[in-house]
Amino acid sequence: MADIVADETAVYGFRPSETGSLKQYAEMDWSDPGVVEAGRQERLAYHDSFAEMYDLLGKMRAADKEIEEIARAVSTLRNELRMAAYNGDPEGLEAMKARNLEKYGHEEGPLPDELFEQYGSWEMVLEKSFSVNSGMDACLGLYDDYYDLYVLAGQVQDDDGV
Repeated sequence: MADIVADETAVYGFRPSETGSLKQYAEMDWSDPGVVEAGRQERLAYHDSFAEMYDLLGKMRAADKEIEEIARAVSTLRNELRMAAYNGDPEGLEAMKARNLEKYGHEEGPLPDELFEQYGSWEMVLEKSFSVNSGMDACLGLYDDYYDLYVLAGQVQDDDGV
């Protein structure tokens, strides 16, 4: 949330700051309902693409699994879903595999241990697997809708200190 600013002219009262991690979106006209709605629909489609991962995360948290086991399972599923997203697009799939091969040395995408080495904690691996972005969701009027996800991903604490 540090990357957003209150703006009473914005459709949902917030817009990205020009200096934070959301700065590429700061130039959008946040006072234009049509522009904001288009961004909102993109973000909803993004969330929908991760619905299976959200379900897995919720089930594993409810079963009181360790963070490492959760992060490994979720990041592995993310790679699988990214591959499945190219069903019907063999050229796109091959291009993604080639990028992964060049970047990671294998076609399936980053492996959990590689992500742990990169981020230094399983909590961060989990957060990065979802690209949880409460700031953008707030700007698009989706913060309340996905609040439980932020809690599950460990990005915010609820009133119970979870």
